[in-house]
Formats: sequence, C-alpha cells, structure tokens
Amino acid sequence: MTQVLAVVGAIGVIASMVFAGWQSREVAKQTKIQNALAGSSSLTETLNALHNILGMMVDRPDLRPFFYDGIACPTDGPLRNSVLTIAEMLADVAETGILVHYQVRTTASIEDWNDYVDFLLRSSPTVTSVIHSHPLWYPRLKERLPSAL
Repeated sequence: MTQVLAVVGAIGVIASMVFAGWQSREVAKQTKIQNALAGSSSLTETLNALHNILGMMVDRPDLRPFFYDGIACPTDGPLRNSVLTIAEMLADVAETGILVHYQVRTTASIEDWNDYVDFLLRSSPTVTSVIHSHPLWYPRLKERLPSAL
C-alpha cells in the first residue's frame, strides 16, 4: 500500500511539473503577444502625432517648405514662431519614433522610419537647428545628423 501511495504521489508531482511547464510556455506566448500589441500601439501614437503635424501644414501650406524644401527659418516675425514650434514638434515625433522602433524589435518599419528621419534632417535646417540647440532633448537625432551640419 505504501508503494502504491508513493507511485501515486510521484505521478502527481510529475503531472504538476508538466502542467507548470505548459503554463510557463503559455504565459511566455501571452507576454510576447502583449508586448507586440503595446509596441503597435506606441507606433500608432507616433504616426498619429506626425499626421497631426502634417495636418497643420495642410491648413498652413506656407509652413511646409521650411521642413521639406530646405528653406531656412525666418529671422523674425510671427511666422518664425510657428516654424520653430512645428520644428520642435517634428523633432519630438522623430525622436520618439526612433526610440519606439528600438524598443519594439518586431516592427518591420524601422527602415522606413529611418529614411523619413534622414530626409527630414537633410531637408529642414530649422529642425537641425532645434536639435543642435537642444541635444539632450534629442540624443538619437543628434547622432543621426549629417556630419556637414
């Protein structure tokens, strides 16, 4: 009888260990799914922020050349303040996008984002100036600045 109880106990322990292993595997799968969803949400928020800025340029087409056509920021006047503010917003979004892409390794859009950021840095002296003025705010963008700037 003692041997039967010992065998039953051993089977119970083995079954418990198998079940615990299965549970751990399922928790790992669920964690991976949750991380992917959180990363997707972060990317969506970053793109929504970019689209909001682009929407401002649709409303004010006179602003777009300062960010995509290499036009320097006005030296004074109310347009200067608008251009500088949008430059800071674009730098914030670009920096955040780089950070999100590095944190979410499963994204396939890192090359697309890098291409956009490099284009923005080449095309906007104002964004480049904002980054130079505040390198601690934009450490990843500062690293990406073309060496001639």
